[in-house]
Amino acid sequence: IQLQGIAQELNLSISELALNYCLKQKLIDKVIIGVDSVDQLKENLRSASKTLPNEFDKDIDRIVVDSKLLNPSCW
Repeated sequence: IQLQGIAQELNLSISELALNYCLKQKLIDKVIIGVDSVDQLKENLRSASKTLPNEFDKDIDRIVVDSKLLNPSCW
């Protein structure tokens, strides 16, 4: 819910927000994305060209995530 609020405030989709957040992280050298089609690749490239204001990094960092959500075997 918090992430949706941030995305709405920035007028971004959740996927745009997630991709741009990862791309901005200094400790992440590469971001690997999967695609199912050329159209999806084009959409990801458009999303990557958007900018995420610095002040929202801190808002996202403060979100507490249940560790079960991060473990694919729990899905």
